[in-house]
Amino acid sequence: MAKGHFIRLGDKTTCGGEVKEADTRVMMFGFAHARVGDRVTCGKDHKSYVIEGGVSYINSHGRLVAGSLDSVSSCPCKAGLIPTLFTASYESSRSTNCRLGVAGLQYRCCGCGLFFCELYWGRCW
Repeated sequence: MAKGHFIRLGDKTTCGGEVKEADTRVMMFGFAHARVGDRVTCGKDHKSYVIEGGVSYINSHGRLVAGSLDSVSSCPCKAGLIPTLFTASYESSRSTNCRLGVAGLQYRCCGCGLFFCELYWGRCW
């Protein structure tokens, strides 16, 4: 099992976007937690999209909670979500077998050779 982290309002995406909407009914360390369907911007085209995918076993008011291993932006980049809160985590069956390059840059994702990720955040997207 891999350790993932929850996504909050204001967290960034791997394409330079930002999580713009979250559930304010449940706060994590002073920040609202993001869920499937919450708004996120794309750092490339600057349009609004939504969070896709969530932690399969954590539901918040009818929607799955967004997590670093299980959620992406619906933007054309399919950007990963970069957590800023590391004191709360969850377990996921998603793979974290990504190889790291210099200064944390990821050159290959899970050895498949199909995708070059910008940053390594403990997940393959």
